[in-house]
Amino acid sequence: GAAERAGLDLAGLDAEAAAEAAALDAEIAANQAALEAGGHWGVPTLVFDGEPFFGEDRIDTLRWRLGKKGLQR
Repeated sequence: GAAERAGLDLAGLDAEAAAEAAALDAEIAANQAALEAGGHWGVPTLVFDGEPFFGEDRIDTLRWRLGKKGLQR
């Protein structure tokens, strides 16, 4: 139900995951390595300009920092 509410085709997602399993596993491993290399763990962890923003409650702070750098939505 969640996939449908998000406008996604669950069968299509399952088929893509099966067809691209090795590439997806490699991408997940690379993301984990990058997270650990940055000295972070867990999600959501976002890093901008070398500053970590960990946890859902820090997303607004990250958005503020992005705005201070002139980035817009």
